[in-house]
Formats: sequence, structure tokens, C-alpha cells
Amino acid sequence: MLLQAGVREQALLAEELCLGNNGGNFSWATEHSEREKLWKARHNCWYAVKAQYPGKHAYSTDVVVPISCLPETIVRCGELADSMRVPAPIVGHVGDGNFHCFC
Repeated sequence: MLLQAGVREQALLAEELCLGNNGGNFSWATEHSEREKLWKARHNCWYAVKAQYPGKHAYSTDVVVPISCLPETIVRCGELADSMRVPAPIVGHVGDGNFHCFC
């Protein structure tokens, strides 16, 4: 029960950080079936990004940072992609400080 309370607290903090930094569509789940749906949606983002650029190669990064550093790290990734003129959508399971930048 204590572990679940800690996970909930972390998820709420991640949601607050996301929304406070112009993030969008924050979702989290505790039930296995709901977690599976979220994983599938996140996984399918890769194919949606690739479909936007037929004939191009795509790469996915795997970035893990302390949750307290998450907002500035995501912003910096976006800035770097913009400065290089590289489309790079960011998708993640940020409740644990992990995200993926597709480019």
C-alpha cells in the first residue's frame, strides 16, 4: 500500500510538471489493462511519426533523468531539435523520468 501511495505521488508530480510546462495529454493508470493501453499508444507513436516521413530513416532516443530535471531536459531536447531543423516529437512514460525523442 505504501508503494502504491508513492507511485501515485510521483505520477501527480509528473503530471503537475508536465502541465505546468505546456505539456499535453498526460495520462497514467494503475490497472494492468489500462497500463497496457497506454503502452500500446506510446509504442504506436513511433509508427505514426515514421509514417509522416516516408522513405526517411528514423531514430529513437531513450532519455532518463531525475524527475526534478525533467521539464528543462524536455525543453532543451525540443530546442536542440528546432535549432537543427529536425522534427523530433517527444513521447514518454515520464512518471519515472523517462522519455523518447523520435527523429
